[in-house]
Amino acid sequence: MDQIKTKPRSVGESLDQTFRLAKANFKSYFLILLFLMGPGFLINYIFLFMGGAGLLTGDKSTTLIASLNSDTQAAGVEQFVLDNLGSNMHLLFLVLTTLVSFVLIPMAHASVLVGTIRSMKQESWTVSEVIKLAFSRFWPLIGSTLLFGVIVFAFFFVTFIIIFFAGFSTFSGGNGLAAIIISIIFFLAFLVAAAFFAIKLSMFFAATTFEKLAPGFAKSWKLTKGRFWATFGFFAVILIINFLVSVLFEGVASLLLGTSVLSTVLMNLGTIVTTLFLMVGYAVIYADLRTRNEASDLKDMISDYKSDDSTVSTEQ
Repeated sequence: MDQIKTKPRSVGESLDQTFRLAKANFKSYFLILLFLMGPGFLINYIFLFMGGAGLLTGDKSTTLIASLNSDTQAAGVEQFVLDNLGSNMHLLFLVLTTLVSFVLIPMAHASVLVGTIRSMKQESWTVSEVIKLAFSRFWPLIGSTLLFGVIVFAFFFVTFIIIFFAGFSTFSGGNGLAAIIISIIFFLAFLVAAAFFAIKLSMFFAATTFEKLAPGFAKSWKLTKGRFWATFGFFAVILIINFLVSVLFEGVASLLLGTSVLSTVLMNLGTIVTTLFLMVGYAVIYADLRTRNEASDLKDMISDYKSDDSTVSTEQ
C-alpha cells in the first residue's frame, strides 16, 4: 500500500504517481474505457458507413485547430450525417449518441476511479469487477452529473446575458470603446469565476462514487479548501499533456485522413488515452485531498465497495 504522507503531495509527486499507475494498469484501464465508450464510437462508425464515408480517407478541409477540439470533431461527424443521410437520420443519430454517452461515460469514469484507488492500495481487481461496482452507484452518479451540467449551463447562460446587456447598454449610450472595455472586464471576471467554481466543485464525481452521497458538491467544496492552487495546477498540467496527445492522435489523423472511418477510429483512440490519464490523475488528487483534509485512509475510501464485493460474490 502507498504510504500515507502527513505532508500534501506536490504537483510533481501527484503526476509521478499518475503516470506510474497508468503505466502499470494501462491494459485494464484501456479495456474499461473501450468497453464502455465503445458503443458510442460504434454508432459513429455505423452512421459514417451509411453516409458513404471513406474507409481510409475523406474530406480533408478541417483545420488543425478545429481537429483538436472534441466538440468540433463531434460536430464534424454530426454534420456529415446531416448532409448525407438527411434530417431524420440526423435526429436518430443525436438521440442514440446522447443516450449512450449520458449513460455509459459516467460509468466508464467511475470504473477507472475504483480501479485506481484499489491499485493505490495494491489490491488486485478485474475489469468486470470495477465496472459492476461503478454501476452500483449508477443513479447517484447520473443524477449528480446531470445536475452539474444544469449548473454549468445556467452559469454560462447568466454570464452571457450579463456581458451582453452590460456591453449593449454602454454601446447604446454612444460610447463604443467603453462598451468593449466593459465587455472584456466582464469576460475576464467570468473566466476567473469559472475556474474557481470548476476547481471547487471538481471532486463531486469522486465523492459521489466513493462516499455514498449525492450530488457531492458540498463535499467537493470542503475537500478543496486550502488546496485550490495545487489542484488547479495539477489539472492544468494534465490538460496540457492531454492536448499534446490530442495533437498526435486527433490533429494528425484529421489532417491526413480527413473525415473517414479510420480517422475517426484514431481520434477515438486518442480520446481513450486522454480520458485514461485524466481519470487516473483525478483519482490520485482526490485520494490526496481526502487523506489530507479528513485524515482518512485509502482503506476507508473503498470500505463500502468491499461490502458490495461480498454481495456480488454471494449472488454468484
